[in-house]
Amino acid sequence: MVKRRAEPRDVVASLASKLAEVRRSGKTCFGAESHSFELAPPASLAEVKAFERSRKITLPASYRRFVLEVGASGAGPFYGLMPLARWKEGLRVARKLGITAMTLTDQGCGNYSLLVLDGPRRGRVVYVSDLDGVYYPEDRDFAAWYRRWLDEILWDFDNVWFGVGMVGREPEFVAALTGVQATKRAAGAAAMRRLPTITKRSLAALIAAIRTDTPNVQVAAIAALAKHDSAALEPLLPALLDSRDKEVKLAALREVKDSPLANKLATYKDSAVAATAIYAGTLSETELAALLDGPAWESAIMMLRTRQDGSATPRLIELIEHADWNLRRAALVCLRLRKDTEAREALLARLPIEPDAELRAVIAEALGVVGDFESLLRLVRDGEALIRFRVAYALGERGDPRALPVLTEMTTDTCRPPGTAWSIGEQARKALEKLTR
Repeated sequence: MVKRRAEPRDVVASLASKLAEVRRSGKTCFGAESHSFELAPPASLAEVKAFERSRKITLPASYRRFVLEVGASGAGPFYGLMPLARWKEGLRVARKLGITAMTLTDQGCGNYSLLVLDGPRRGRVVYVSDLDGVYYPEDRDFAAWYRRWLDEILWDFDNVWFGVGMVGREPEFVAALTGVQATKRAAGAAAMRRLPTITKRSLAALIAAIRTDTPNVQVAAIAALAKHDSAALEPLLPALLDSRDKEVKLAALREVKDSPLANKLATYKDSAVAATAIYAGTLSETELAALLDGPAWESAIMMLRTRQDGSATPRLIELIEHADWNLRRAALVCLRLRKDTEAREALLARLPIEPDAELRAVIAEALGVVGDFESLLRLVRDGEALIRFRVAYALGERGDPRALPVLTEMTTDTCRPPGTAWSIGEQARKALEKLTR
């Protein structure tokens, strides 16, 4: 006997009671602070018909019943259901792709949930983003999508990215993971990451997939196993880091922290792998300095900001004369953040010959940290406004009372350098406030 699908009115009734159950449970989810699981009163039939008439559309059945019988807006995925009046928000991508839709929710950061109004996917929910991304959740219509949201809250699923991935619970996910289709195996593994806990059978299936499955399944399984049993993942990491597949290497590195296992990949030919390895490894300052000519130099120089034994200082000083503007700037910022006093003379020597005004200002700011008071005094009347601005800031940061008369004089400088929010005089006043607290 074929089980009949519930009528839209029955589905709507179940959504109202399910929402009440969520409220009683005291559980929460991403975006709940914007609606507190409360709905606005339902729209009237006259309001809905007027909306449909003005847009020359008929709302999909389950959404129409929801608006008429449960609530017009409020409690819903992400930041909640929008009222009909805000139906146009987030439609740029939909129009570009020829999708006729209306907006359901704002997901934040330029992402929206839309309701498709015509074509073969009419009644389905689609996710779009300002980056032209499009994703259709598996749910058959609005009612199924909304009920899934409520169910997953009650089941304690990770719901930050609600609606992405498989529909179901652990038995369905492990069945997919152990099935014959690779795409479904990957989807099953990815879905397990959303579960609050998993059984020993699921753990065993994840371990088996990591050991023997295709790379895309391995990547999903690594993330899921790391969440549920990081100790079980640890003995598998050496082999995964030796994988010939870049994405498997990256997935394994993301689950490594302060481990020498990652160090050997810091010189890997792919910059993404090398950069991730640098952050995950235990490289010394000397080893990091040796990577400043490699594809992941940006990551190496970022890590050098936190190393303080001084062995990289000579190499950083060399780089302030490098032909690459970005590398030159990164080295200067690194020396400032490390408060590397050994660089003082090199910075003073570089300042008059540095051809770039922005980098001269960075040098001035660095001298505020590593230079002496007299070094900064030489720059108070510099012809470059941005340098004077940075000097005012640096004098305030140093906390030296000798700067009081200098900063007082600088308060009369009304010049506002490009790219700054206020004038040099205002910056000097802020520095004075800091010194006189």
